[in-house]
Amino acid sequence: PDNVKCVVEDCGYSSVFEEFSYELKELFNLPAFPLMQGANLVAKARCGFDLKEASAVEALKNAKVPVLFIHGGSDTFVPTEMVYKVYEACATKKELLIINSATHGASCFVNPELYWQTTFDFIAKYVK
Repeated sequence: PDNVKCVVEDCGYSSVFEEFSYELKELFNLPAFPLMQGANLVAKARCGFDLKEASAVEALKNAKVPVLFIHGGSDTFVPTEMVYKVYEACATKKELLIINSATHGASCFVNPELYWQTTFDFIAKYVK
């Protein structure tokens, strides 16, 4: 919408399929194949939804407003490597903030001064 001037994204994943595949391995020590392919078939049949199409990387190739990407450098729920994928894919003005020792969703607690200063500075550039 026209009223959206910028986006602040914190701890986002690159795609649903990739995030679920990662969690299968990390939480349950299970392989993505064939489980994710099966889950995708069920999602398509029951919901009409393809898990491989839910991709932030693909969506960000069409970004129209500036995006600030924030991620914890010690995030093991959504691995930090995913933020680099979405950042690189983003087709508009963008900034990246990694809070090195922060886990998932904890960047604002680990270094609140840097987190909020970066966030407010970014917003001030685009919201007048």
